[in-house]
Amino acid sequence: YQVKEELEKLFVKREKEKGQEHITKEKFDKIAEKYDVENKEKLLKDLHFLGISLWYEDMEDFNMLVLNPEWISHGVYKIINWLNEEKRYSLALGGFVEVFKEDKERYPENNHEFLYRLMMHYELAYKTRGGELIIPHLLKEDRPEELPDFPVGESLMLRYRAELPLPPITVSRFIVRHHQEIKDENQKYLVWRHGVVLEDGSGCIALVREEKNTIS
Repeated sequence: YQVKEELEKLFVKREKEKGQEHITKEKFDKIAEKYDVENKEKLLKDLHFLGISLWYEDMEDFNMLVLNPEWISHGVYKIINWLNEEKRYSLALGGFVEVFKEDKERYPENNHEFLYRLMMHYELAYKTRGGELIIPHLLKEDRPEELPDFPVGESLMLRYRAELPLPPITVSRFIVRHHQEIKDENQKYLVWRHGVVLEDGSGCIALVREEKNTIS
């Protein structure tokens, strides 16, 4: 509780002072040592689950402990909204400079790669071989003109129907998880906002698409 309170004091804004939205792991360790915490790694995880401070083990090379979750959500939505306004669905890391050109103080260039990796961590985007982030939720809504043939009666069909509207990124997250299997048809990937064609190494092909409250 003492560590939690000290972290909250760092974040809470005082008069004529800006609270800290993120700190280094070393700074956290010093605070934990100050209160004789024996298992700092367990405390980090507990605070993460509680949303007090966010520490991403798979991204520990960035040495960043986020005290303000809104710093992440604001940054991520700024990227998505900027792409939407530009009518684009992909962005390379170098393009983040343009996205945050009016917010350099809060999102300096040395934080851009952290946000880039977070987009993949939260399954909002996947990375191409060229290093660009693709955000499936911003892809064109129209499906490709030509799709592989799936003869009725000869193809296995699975259908999932929900009683309520599906979350808007249900299929997008599925596409992110399976992006390495997206079928390439004459250098055109068969993927759009509401569906995708996948192909595994043995030649099996699957069409996955969302229609209203149904995924088939």
